[in-house]
Amino acid sequence: VPDEASEERRLNLLPRTPARPWDELVRARDYMQALDRLS
Repeated sequence: VPDEASEERRLNLLPRTPARPWDELVRARDYMQALDRLS
């Protein structure tokens, strides 16, 4: 049985919204800006 505090932290890290479809994600402005910052 996981520790309650640990389980709460784990659940808080999970996304609150569904993931974007891949084709939409790779065209998203915020995604493109993040890629630019990596280079």
